[in-house]
Amino acid sequence: MEITPNFKNRNIAITDLETTGLDPLKHEIVEIGLVLVKQPDLQIIYKLDIKVKPESISTADPKALELNGYSEVEWRHAYKLQEAMKLYMEKVKDSIFCAHNVTFDLPFIKAACIKTGITGTLDYHCIDIPSLVWLKFRDSKLERMNLSSLAQFIGLKPEPNVHRAINGALLEYEVLKKIVLNDA
Repeated sequence: MEITPNFKNRNIAITDLETTGLDPLKHEIVEIGLVLVKQPDLQIIYKLDIKVKPESISTADPKALELNGYSEVEWRHAYKLQEAMKLYMEKVKDSIFCAHNVTFDLPFIKAACIKTGITGTLDYHCIDIPSLVWLKFRDSKLERMNLSSLAQFIGLKPEPNVHRAINGALLEYEVLKKIVLNDA
């Protein structure tokens, strides 16, 4: 994609992470889900689903591992963080970062880039789905802004109980599409 100052021409990198806990300085990324879409029609141009091998599983929060279904067996062929971040950052070059909680996912991406020494060129603008939800549905009967509640509210199936990053990213894509294209 040619670099353009017009944000409307930049791809959107809808990203969901699964991690070993809530603290990006202590915990690690164990899965990266990416749905890369082009504007203005939000057509998918690339999907990425990467399992990442944690380096310090002993610092993991057991609740986080239960939520994302982490197991040594399933992650035995996972990417090292260095490889995963290199691939992710190559794909999202100059894109606008989007997540269902930018304040959670983006600090993990930034911490992983610092840890691996990988530099990237994500656009500095971000799209936070709960912020869009608040703007669109603040006068509705929607009571919670978590991804599953929102999905059900607008007629989509919620994310399965064992969270997978790619499932989260795909559901975030469907939610974003409904909100942005005025289908919700």
